[in-house]
Amino acid sequence: MDEHQANLKDLASMLILAALIISERDGENLAEEAHEIADQWLEARNNEPAEGLAAIKKRKRNGRKSEELG
Repeated sequence: MDEHQANLKDLASMLILAALIISERDGENLAEEAHEIADQWLEARNNEPAEGLAAIKKRKRNGRKSEELG
């Protein structure tokens, strides 16, 4: 896992932990549960959609080159 992914997981874990605490979730180790949910979220986030609008790849714009402008 690269640094960006690790930071993203930590951020997601913190938000999930806050949500678990606010919802008065019972459990002995809410932090561990938050990390497990964050792992599931990252896995789902990294999966490419198979169809629909989300599956359409973004294309680069074909703007005019500076030499064409003048």
